[in-house]
Amino acid sequence: MRNAALMCFLILIPCSLRAQDKKDDWKALYALRSGEKIELVETGMKKHVGTFSTVTEEAIQLREGSNDIGIRKENVARVTLLEKSHRGRNALILGVVGAGAGAGIGAAASRCSSSNGSFSRAGEIEHIPLTQWQIEPQEG
Repeated sequence: MRNAALMCFLILIPCSLRAQDKKDDWKALYALRSGEKIELVETGMKKHVGTFSTVTEEAIQLREGSNDIGIRKENVARVTLLEKSHRGRNALILGVVGAGAGAGIGAAASRCSSSNGSFSRAGEIEHIPLTQWQIEPQEG
């Protein structure tokens, strides 16, 4: 009997903690500003993408296209704030940093291998005439 009561207690603790999290999560929606772009997923997995309007203790309201939509708190599974993507800006920054690093490494490698410290000999191949090579027959 004691083990059964302990098992019920342990099973019910996560359920009560999850219920408290939902209440706190709903309060986080009050930090949203009107006009911010959000994605809302209902408990039936229906998605809505639009601009946030208002939130109350009972429901959230958003504008999807030209329609105003109100969804009750019980039917909301998730709300995500959609922020602007900075993918292009980040790619440009990384490209410039990579080019700078490559130029720095190239300059350092060039200075170590040339006597005059310039790029004038970069890419040159020294040609050695075959007459300078002496081939001696091996005795075997």
